[in-house]
Amino acid sequence: SSFLFKKLKKYSHVNKKAYDQYVNFSEQRESLLKRKEELDQGAEKVKELVESLDRKKDEAINRTFRGVSAHFKDVFKELVPNGAGELIMRTALDEGGAETDDEMDDEESEEEEEESTKKGKKKKKKKGKKKSKAKAKPDKSNPSVSLYRGIGVKVRFAEEEQNYLMSQ
Repeated sequence: SSFLFKKLKKYSHVNKKAYDQYVNFSEQRESLLKRKEELDQGAEKVKELVESLDRKKDEAINRTFRGVSAHFKDVFKELVPNGAGELIMRTALDEGGAETDDEMDDEESEEEEEESTKKGKKKKKKKGKKKSKAKAKPDKSNPSVSLYRGIGVKVRFAEEEQNYLMSQ
């Protein structure tokens, strides 16, 4: 028995509550891991909400622009019966290839003018929008607003006159 006491005396400096502390810390760790998982799920839900709100904001801005653009086209047609006017949303993508797009717009504008007179002027607006939005994002009707750089105004004052483009 004295032999065992001598052996145990060697370990007297060892923390005798270590096992209890280990169990307590293990429980705390499990509790914290569970809380971290809940917080991660909450963060994911917040991220989804922000993305959803961003999409809705972009849709609202695009819907408003389409409405303003349609009204501009109608008002310009009333003011200049033989002319045509169009608002164009400029994007970051236009900065590199804007000239090519404008040349394509000029070629299409004659065909679109005939169609717009027959079908309420909507074809021209949609065709112009599809080109710029196809490059911006797969959702062609609602591109990312972060790509927007300004507004262009394309006008023509007579049926056979060239288009004038003004950008802001």
